[in-house]
Amino acid sequence: MRRLLSLLGLIGLTMGSSPASSEISYQVLSFDQLDGWDKDDHDAALRVFRNTCIDMYGPDWNALCALAHDMDDGRAFFELMFRPVLMEDGQEMLFTGYFEPELEGSRYPGGRFRWPVYRMPGEAQNRPWLSRREILTSGVMDGRGLEIAWVDDPVELFFLQIQGSGRIRLDDGSVVRVGYAGKNGHTVRSGKSWCGAASISRIRSRPRSSRTGCGAIRSMARSFCFTIRLTSFSAKSRKCRPNWGLLGR
Repeated sequence: MRRLLSLLGLIGLTMGSSPASSEISYQVLSFDQLDGWDKDDHDAALRVFRNTCIDMYGPDWNALCALAHDMDDGRAFFELMFRPVLMEDGQEMLFTGYFEPELEGSRYPGGRFRWPVYRMPGEAQNRPWLSRREILTSGVMDGRGLEIAWVDDPVELFFLQIQGSGRIRLDDGSVVRVGYAGKNGHTVRSGKSWCGAASISRIRSRPRSSRTGCGAIRSMARSFCFTIRLTSFSAKSRKCRPNWGLLGR
């Protein structure tokens, strides 16, 4: 039987939970049973937890977040307030998680930097607004100073918009972080036929010239996410994520 050890699904002592299905078994483990736990950077994990727990709701989470800001020992915090849980359901394991993509870009258009990363115009707040195709081809965004940067790969830009935030490494050596600012109010269509690929990894494995030509990705997805330049990072900057199953995960 394949096992799924959900480290990201550690259950807080203050938060009760019940099995979602009788077919899934749960076993509470000790931290000593986790491979590599003693070698992890617990303090780094605690810093990340502090940055994101402020976006969780409920009195239990508020108390836990307050404690995280009072404690300096990351390992002690996690071992005090959480328990690792082994979940078994007889199925092949599947891990999902968040990542922050990094694109190459420039503050100015030119050469390979041809695709703009847009701020949200005021009229887009009256949703539903224009479709993705209309936003990108009608000229409604032109000449308004809405561009945060220009990037060299429209497919990677599309994935950044789905993910909800990311980094743009500029040609002058600096880095701009962008996050979710809002969207046009349209829903996302299934992406299993986008460019003849059923997953992000398959699309990314294609040569860049082929990926750049995948206009179907942008035309089939009517939803469009606008970005804002970030000076700090919060889970609230990642709200533009549709169900990853739409990309054939």
